[in-house]
Amino acid sequence: MMSRDDFLQMLPEWFKTTLEYPGIMQAYAYVLNSLEGNIDRIWSNQYIQTCDEATIEAWEQIFGFDPAPGESLETRRTRILNKFRQVVPYSERRMRATLDDMYGVGGYTLTVDEANEAVDMVIRVLLPQGILQFMQLWYAVTLAHLEITVTEDVNFDLNGDMFFGGVLSNTIYQRI
Repeated sequence: MMSRDDFLQMLPEWFKTTLEYPGIMQAYAYVLNSLEGNIDRIWSNQYIQTCDEATIEAWEQIFGFDPAPGESLETRRTRILNKFRQVVPYSERRMRATLDDMYGVGGYTLTVDEANEAVDMVIRVLLPQGILQFMQLWYAVTLAHLEITVTEDVNFDLNGDMFFGGVLSNTIYQRI
């Protein structure tokens, strides 16, 4: 960001002594610095991954999403991105590419049992509401007759003398 003094240094010497030019340069600095912030904000709002909350709210209105109270911005972004990723017809290759984007390569294990029409998904990375995000994607793009089992298997190595408590939870999503 440039200041009034930075702009004054760019002027020829005979302008620097004119009374009005310091005020003019201060106005230039204010406007150009505001414009720079606006350009950065506009650039960031072009992409779901970096946009602000107001832009996410606009996308949620377009898609008819109603976020839960207290839901994080990252979860809401992921929901919007998943909506954009929905491509019909369903294919396992397309699903794996989407999962690579969501969890990273190696961040999950997807096992498809075609004979029994069953799928087993193990999420190996910690992602807020990771199972819910997966299920929303799954229900939007896959066939209804497939049986799905999803679990999270997240392991961390903690070094040091810190002790943590934990909670075990089980959530069942059933599509009827």
